[in-house]
Amino acid sequence: MCQALCLLCPGSNFFLLALFTLLAGDRTSDIRSLMVSILVMVWAFRIAGFLFLRVLVTGSDTRFDSIRSHFWSFKGFWIGQMLWLIKSTFLLLRVALLCLPNPRPRHP
Repeated sequence: MCQALCLLCPGSNFFLLALFTLLAGDRTSDIRSLMVSILVMVWAFRIAGFLFLRVLVTGSDTRFDSIRSHFWSFKGFWIGQMLWLIKSTFLLLRVALLCLPNPRPRHP
């Protein structure tokens, strides 16, 4: 069960952060911000739901179990996860910058 919850957390974090940046930025009338946020939330819901249900049904992540005993495969797995996380974080930052309000220009 702990493994299922650990797989549910990253997707739910993306969902909540996309929702928060959309609502905090008060740009719900901007169609581009709205569509990008909705697409990120749909993606986050889909990936979190898929991973959660897969582990719930099978009892564990068998792909992870098979590489855990091999050091180099395990290291490659974690490096791949790290790169995916960095890429996904930049995507979410882009969504946040798109949805947050533009700073007001200062007039001299």
